[in-house]
Amino acid sequence: MQSTLSRHDIGSFVLAATLLLTAGCATAPEPRGQPAQGESVPALQCAQLHDEIARTEQARSAAAEQSGNAWKAVVPVVVLAQKASSTAAVHEAERKLATLKVQARGCETA
Repeated sequence: MQSTLSRHDIGSFVLAATLLLTAGCATAPEPRGQPAQGESVPALQCAQLHDEIARTEQARSAAAEQSGNAWKAVVPVVVLAQKASSTAAVHEAERKLATLKVQARGCETA
């Protein structure tokens, strides 16, 4: 007796396997080496935790300050770009003005 699987059967199998894997990944692993809730933590470990918390809070504050000051890094670039653009426009206007003045000289004599 030969068994054949249809596409429908294979699709159902793949779906079931995907759901099982997803369910397995969705559960949080139990922490190892961590005391259970309600258990006391050794003093040395507490000191290390407090130090790590302090370092992490300092890093968070520094990152927040850096984030708040990020615009300051962009402003000089924008100012320089606007300055260059304005300078180019001034030079172009001066060139055009000089050309127009040369052409206008013919109007004064007529």
